[in-house]
Amino acid sequence: MQQLLLPLQQQQQQQQQQQQQQHSFSPLTVSSFAASAAPTFSTKPEKQQQQQQQQQQQQQQQQQQQQQQQQQQQQHQQQQQQQQQQQQQQQQQQQQHQQQQQQQQQQQQQQQQHQQQQQQQQQQQQQQQQQQQQQSYLWFGVCSYKPR
Repeated sequence: MQQLLLPLQQQQQQQQQQQQQQHSFSPLTVSSFAASAAPTFSTKPEKQQQQQQQQQQQQQQQQQQQQQQQQQQQQHQQQQQQQQQQQQQQQQQQQQHQQQQQQQQQQQQQQQQHQQQQQQQQQQQQQQQQQQQQQSYLWFGVCSYKPR
């Protein structure tokens, strides 16, 4: 509102000044007009000046509107950038979550491998025990053998 009120106040001030200029003629100019048969004075240049000033003010208003539009566009771009940043952050969080899941899976796989190794060791121990038992049976058989 202030931006719109300022040009109107300027127009009123300029019109008042021009009216004062039109009314404030010195006595010399009045006598010179009276002496001349056909006065060549016209107010066209002043009207042109008024029109030019009004056009300039309109141009200034248009420029202000354009600046406001540009500011709005910039704000819109900033909002878009913020949204993109948020999306990127979300993606990064998702990636981190996936990495954590992968690490957990790797840990589980390692645990499974460790369990498998333990099972294999247990199986080997059992096989060794079985072999020892078989050997002891053979030894007992040899000792208990009596030739006829």
